Amino acid sequence: MRKRVMIILHTELAYTRRAAKGVFAYANACNCWDVKNCTELNDFVIDLLATSQVDGVIAMVTHENQGQKLREVCPHVVNISARVADIGIPTVLPDNIAVGRMAGQYFLERGYRHFAFFSLEGLHFSQQREEGFREAVAPQCLSYTVLDKSALTHGVVAAVWEGRERLAREWFATLPRPVAILAVNDDCGKLLLDLCSSLKIAVPDKVAILGVDNDEAYCLNTTPQLSSVILPSEQQGMEAAHLLDSLMNGAAPPASPLLLPPMGIETRGSTDATAHLDPLVAQTLHYIMLHSHEPITVQDIINEIPLSRRSLEMHFRQALGKSPLEVIGNTRIQRAQRLLAETDMEINDIAKASGLICANSLFRIFKREVGMTPRTYRLKYRRR
Repeated sequence: MRKRVMIILHTELAYTRRAAKGVFAYANACNCWDVKNCTELNDFVIDLLATSQVDGVIAMVTHENQGQKLREVCPHVVNISARVADIGIPTVLPDNIAVGRMAGQYFLERGYRHFAFFSLEGLHFSQQREEGFREAVAPQCLSYTVLDKSALTHGVVAAVWEGRERLAREWFATLPRPVAILAVNDDCGKLLLDLCSSLKIAVPDKVAILGVDNDEAYCLNTTPQLSSVILPSEQQGMEAAHLLDSLMNGAAPPASPLLLPPMGIETRGSTDATAHLDPLVAQTLHYIMLHSHEPITVQDIINEIPLSRRSLEMHFRQALGKSPLEVIGNTRIQRAQRLLAETDMEINDIAKASGLICANSLFRIFKREVGMTPRTYRLKYRRR
């Protein structure tokens, strides 16, 4: 028997468009749903659901009262929004704490010790990303600051750019340099980049900025371009559809939200720098980044850097808490993850493009570090 399903997702952002793509990919594959969709969840739509005998709904539930109303008019609802917590509806989300942790580790590996988070007040996903970021950088952090976006417009008409510049200048003046800033999303990241450009603050030399969502409408339309954490948005849509299908077929709702890990980080100009006071570590990291697609070894680094292996190890341990070999391995894994998710390259070609000898080497290292095989990773995170 075919199921009547309503998809309620706005399409203003790349994040939600990708999630919708995943939902419809699942619906087309199962070929047992009659799907209707709209772009806004409001009282009119909820009233419509009450009279339309819908079997299931996938929606971005952004207010607690919406969740309650949906439960009253539809037997099965899956939420894919993290704006509010604990709405009492089966939910599929990016692991936003893991997003913050990934960003923190990314900046630590580039040598930053001063950090800031640019938030959106009152939103649950913002609080979680800040929590993960703060937790990740804490062991090596020298300073940490949080600023909410509203602080740049408090008492100022939002359209008055000069007012934002003044408030931003005051905030940036309080930050030690170089500083690494995680913006809660790409919209906020672009705002910071535009302000830095107006204030003539060097990015990434003095201020490095990382966004979240990898929304090219924001990331590519700045100078420099914005680096960003890649969310599993399409997979989120597919998992939400799979969960709804299970619920409509009698499965019990899960006790907690299904959380999906971030896919990686797309490095662009806004973070393409190192902040190490130790010039030897910075020089070595630059060499590793330039040659990550080649089968380099620690000996290759020593041949380029006038330092013994023991001294190089000591410099890295003191600056990063890792050995040069571990950094090379992490760089290779990150490159392989990106190629698996974004290209149709054969596994053996991805291994070689990641500086490894063959597919067997990639399989062994990938399974150990990521917890799954390269093929499984591609099936889960491939961007269609």
